[in-house]
Amino acid sequence: MKFITRTIIACLLLNLLLSITSAEKSAKEKKPNSGMQTSSQIVTGKVQTFMQVEKYEEMQETVNRWRKIEDEKSKKKIIFALLKKLDSKEKLLLVPKTTITSVDGNNKVEQDVKSLTRQDVFMEAGRSAWALERLYGCRLPEFSVTMKTDELSEAKQKTMLAIIYMTGMPKYMNLSKLSKQDKIVLAGSRHVPLSVLSQLASDSEADVRLAAAKHPLVQYFPAYGELFKDSDARVRTTVMKNMIVTPSAKEYIEYMKQFNFSSDVPE
Repeated sequence: MKFITRTIIACLLLNLLLSITSAEKSAKEKKPNSGMQTSSQIVTGKVQTFMQVEKYEEMQETVNRWRKIEDEKSKKKIIFALLKKLDSKEKLLLVPKTTITSVDGNNKVEQDVKSLTRQDVFMEAGRSAWALERLYGCRLPEFSVTMKTDELSEAKQKTMLAIIYMTGMPKYMNLSKLSKQDKIVLAGSRHVPLSVLSQLASDSEADVRLAAAKHPLVQYFPAYGELFKDSDARVRTTVMKNMIVTPSAKEYIEYMKQFNFSSDVPE
């Protein structure tokens, strides 16, 4: 049951991420000709080409080019395309398969790829995480071909949350495409971004607001005070009871520590 819930939440968060991109599209954008690729198709092609790279040095060069992209929309599309690969165990090749040349001081040293990287770059999920770590200069959950399905799903969810956090949450996210039940599930997750919780707490559906009022971190999301004045008595009662047992600031800090940032990721 926990695995199913984590999977649903991961899917919802990814849909929210993707909604940022679609919301940024201009209303004046013309429908592409049948013979032309859309920008999303072009980005997907670039990421797929990255997956087919067989030299570690070329992988590094590709990610370095992505880091230098100044257009935020284009960079976000690459990020989202990489996120979609985080549940793929498809095997990839590197030539040579076992060693690469790295520089140790003034000496060139032959090192095993797996000993040099935290991520399993011989599979799509691991290579995607490897690229994301270098794009953001952080440490993400490790991905390997030996992971079980539920472990892979949990690692993907944590990575998505970390990327949301590092990208910077917008003040508003479009939740209109989510069903009432989807919103309730999202509000029930300990890992939902607090700005999204604020929106759910103001939802037109009382059941959604009730789910937000039950959240253990209710006192930490913006405008939670509005729940005390809610038109639905269930919401008012729930938030008052929740405030009595709500976690301390220390527990909230521990919650945020799941995003394990680090500046020592190799270039």
